[in-house]
Amino acid sequence: RREARVAARAVAAAAPTGVEALASCDIPLRFDSAPNVHVAVYGVIHCTPRGEIGDALLASQAAAVVVETAASPAHGSERMATITLEEAAAIDEPCVAKMCAGCAMELSSRQQSLGEQAGADAYAAVRANMGGEQLAYVTAWLSGAKLVFGDRPKKETWRRLMRVATASSADACFTAANIERYYEEILPQLSDAAREAATAALADDIWRDVAIVERDVVLLHSLREAAEAEEKAAAAEGRDPRPVVGVVGEAHVEGILRHAAATAVAGLPTGGVMLAADGLEPLAPLVGDGGDGDGGDSGMDGEEALVARACLEMVTAMRCNPEVVQDMMDELGDVMEGEPGADAYAGAFWLYGAALPGCAAGPASLPPALADELRSAWPRGSDADGLEELRALRPGAGGPGYAQAPEDVGGARWAVPGPPCEAAGEETAAREGGDAEGGDGSPFVDVTV
Repeated sequence: RREARVAARAVAAAAPTGVEALASCDIPLRFDSAPNVHVAVYGVIHCTPRGEIGDALLASQAAAVVVETAASPAHGSERMATITLEEAAAIDEPCVAKMCAGCAMELSSRQQSLGEQAGADAYAAVRANMGGEQLAYVTAWLSGAKLVFGDRPKKETWRRLMRVATASSADACFTAANIERYYEEILPQLSDAAREAATAALADDIWRDVAIVERDVVLLHSLREAAEAEEKAAAAEGRDPRPVVGVVGEAHVEGILRHAAATAVAGLPTGGVMLAADGLEPLAPLVGDGGDGDGGDSGMDGEEALVARACLEMVTAMRCNPEVVQDMMDELGDVMEGEPGADAYAGAFWLYGAALPGCAAGPASLPPALADELRSAWPRGSDADGLEELRALRPGAGGPGYAQAPEDVGGARWAVPGPPCEAAGEETAAREGGDAEGGDGSPFVDVTV
């Protein structure tokens, strides 16, 4: 560990130090409960390089790095859990933590055995190619910072979502996800009434409330706790406090900024604001292990809970990487053929996974007044055959959320979809393929849950 720190100091020797090294962050802030600890938050796109994070961590000598994405399953089992370089290197099975630990040790070894230039060259290669979260793990360990898991465990998010959702609220999420995914660029062309309908539909989104907004608050509380711990440790040791750095998904940056503005008590000379710690929303109570995959204590019967689950799994597939969808399905458990509600679950997959999106990519998934205008604006056109029958199946329209016999709903031409993780993989491949005009062609919100 001592040699790793020596190597880290050598790599960062020419860089700014302390708070100045964190000027590249997206959100500078402090908490009034730890006013002497500077907190710098960086937003990242999952597995996308952001080299300045590594530079900042090596140069600032941060006390703690609070990450949204856990380095290993054990690291992600509890909020505020930590993992050291030695613990990561000792993991038996292959995982991100073990890979990053090997990278950190290799950087240190090259610095020590081959000299500063070799170490700097190796770091430059890592910096250019490693995802921002993974680079944060490596440079946190090299600089001696605590690597802190700042999110709630993934299972908690999925169980809580199933606890608070109903078939109707899940159906509303599907509408919001379709507008967000396909139509935002077209909305300015529409009438005021259509835009108002879209805005109202986007606001009714329990998936985003639980999977994103609540976790904005969780991450802020973790940053606060890390800052308070450093303020206390610095006072006890008679030294100046070191910074705390947060590395979160880009989808959380807007929410953290919004909460910071709402709880700000003062501006900072370095930019950003001082937050009132007691002004933060309280953490939502943990669901724990009492909930089950069929809805737990939500009040829904098994059939309605499974319809809501199928819909929410498809919403997750529309918004997240396939690995996230698989995590959700693994946590909620398998739905076995023949168990109560299994037919409804399969029928809901057909409705939300093939039939509704199959209608020119979504008009049947929107309020009729909005869909009528979008049908003429949407470049692919639309096939109106069966739209009313499909809409009538949706819980928001009083329907059950599934079809017992899809071939009887004017939609036999649409294939029954595979698992949502497969759908997410296909959409991700299409997204990464780009479009003819040079953009990525993606209507996705990049979310790590």
